[in-house]
Amino acid sequence: MFNKKAWVLATVILGLFISLPLLAQARRATPLDTWVSKNNFSTTLALYAAANDGLGTAFVTVGASGTILNSADGNFWTVRTITGITKHLFGVAYGPGEGTGLGRFVAVGDTKTILYSDDGGATWSAVVTTTLPAVNFRAVTYGNGYFVAVGDGGKIFSSPDGLAWTQQGKSPFTGGLLTTATFYAVSYGNGLFVAVGAGGTVLWSQDGFLWIRNPAIASGGTLTSIAYGKPMFGEAAIWMAVNSSGRVFTSTNATIWTPFTSSQTGITTGLWGVTFSGGIFVAVGSSGKIFTSDDGELWELSTAPFNPNTLTPITTVFRAVGTDGTTFYVVGDAGTILTSSDPRYLPYKSSNLGALTANIYAGGRFLLAGQYGNIFTSTNGNTWSESRLTTTYLNAPYIESIGFGNGLFVAVGDRDEDSSVPVVFTSPDGIAWTQRSDVIASPAPVPVSNQDLLGVTYGNGAYVAVGTAGTIVSSPDGTTWTARSSGTSFNLTSVTYGLGFFVAVGNKTVLTSPDGVTWAPIVVTNPPPFESVTFANVGGTGTFVAVASNGAIYTSTAPNQAWVRETTLGAALYGVTYGSATYGFVAVGAGGFAAYSPTGSTWTAITTRAGVALYGVSFGGTPPNTYYVGSGASSKIFTSPLATP
Repeated sequence: MFNKKAWVLATVILGLFISLPLLAQARRATPLDTWVSKNNFSTTLALYAAANDGLGTAFVTVGASGTILNSADGNFWTVRTITGITKHLFGVAYGPGEGTGLGRFVAVGDTKTILYSDDGGATWSAVVTTTLPAVNFRAVTYGNGYFVAVGDGGKIFSSPDGLAWTQQGKSPFTGGLLTTATFYAVSYGNGLFVAVGAGGTVLWSQDGFLWIRNPAIASGGTLTSIAYGKPMFGEAAIWMAVNSSGRVFTSTNATIWTPFTSSQTGITTGLWGVTFSGGIFVAVGSSGKIFTSDDGELWELSTAPFNPNTLTPITTVFRAVGTDGTTFYVVGDAGTILTSSDPRYLPYKSSNLGALTANIYAGGRFLLAGQYGNIFTSTNGNTWSESRLTTTYLNAPYIESIGFGNGLFVAVGDRDEDSSVPVVFTSPDGIAWTQRSDVIASPAPVPVSNQDLLGVTYGNGAYVAVGTAGTIVSSPDGTTWTARSSGTSFNLTSVTYGLGFFVAVGNKTVLTSPDGVTWAPIVVTNPPPFESVTFANVGGTGTFVAVASNGAIYTSTAPNQAWVRETTLGAALYGVTYGSATYGFVAVGAGGFAAYSPTGSTWTAITTRAGVALYGVSFGGTPPNTYYVGSGASSKIFTSPLATP
């Protein structure tokens, strides 16, 4: 996917305005990047907690020495000065309908400090807490009509309005505290309040009044944060607790916990915050680390965010992470605020982890396919349906390419990933598929019964597919196929149509044909191992773009004549397509590498943080909701939303 996998720094020290173009230039960012830099506030103090109204209209973060910032949109932040408040603030929560009925923010901190705001965090008032026992508050949450705050010494307090507070967390039999361990986090979910803290301590309550103490989590250490949600690929909703050593613990009931070691999660730094939204857990911690998980077990490290002032990676401690259901935001030391509309841009991945090599948008839908005969379809690039091709033989086919023309989808590949028997499927809608004969008419001297088909397209009233050992086959209807002589024994990997010609590319090879039957080689200086080719009419000029596994990119405006090497990028390239007029051609490749070019000549790298090879890319959707969609190894699908210019 072509949206950034990097978190963008929101801090602007001393009011210095950092423009988005400057940041983009420094980080090789592009307009495809949906990460937004925030600005216009001035603090270098640590930020410990964040909350929002869930509507995207009020955001608050609090921190050291009474620091409070608020924002009406999450983009522009204002430092608020509260007279007489100099204590560290460690928690903030929002209660909808509280206060004047418009919602109330409540912040808590050292020495019984409690503040509240009824205007989105702009003005604050202190709550009189002289009757409360001594406590340093460490966190606060809201649920079931109550605020619940926790702190040191095992102290828990509840309030219906954030103003009048009552101590809870005591034994109904002895009246003593259930624990003296310090609590560092509290959260509400699935009808439960859950508080966690030092020594693996866990307490839970259904109402915020009567609390149950569970046995401490073994090796729980200092539990620093907790969240609840159903991960996208998890079997059930879970509680997720993290600790200062970077360990992760999950539970379906807040009673029995499953530990995960760093060798299982890949997390080796302390974790200080975790949240959940949209099927994804996001955890943040020391050394500028941000991790995401869509199953509650496997975690992925986000690309290190950059400081626009120093142009170096941010290595400060991230203290908390929050979300309003649309945007994730991180706060931490040195006044850091980062935001992302999606921390990993992974809206779907298959339960069957085969590679997705075929990728097309046609007939109003995206179609992806690959190993194991899996077919994925989507009309919007975000919500995907998965099915599997039905075949007349035992093994599942390996689909290498999908083409479309004359109202018909054509998928080609080989019988299975271990054989070299060509296979063809057709579909009128991309959903219901019919297997065509995998014995293609191939009169001597061009037998293709033992070759793979790697690419397919439609043009000039014919379907044309290409494959290994110079294989080319064509069909007038997608059902009856005939082998053609290519004049080469090199593998042909991709084929497209434009300017009245079919163009096939492969290993050091470019071939053209006006009809898909008669083919001629084109001389290319120092030809690379081509992997993919596409065609688009760019500004009135028809342009072919071919990409290669050595990173080379070639273009041609007259396919049967000269091809020009435009550049060589820093990664193997496997797929290329044309999309919007602004961003133009997008190429994808090894390690999640991607680049774009409006015309095919000058290319700019894109940071995708895909982390896996991307084999295909397409562009489509219904304006203004249009998308580039990349697909690759492990059945991963990445989307990049772009409003059509």
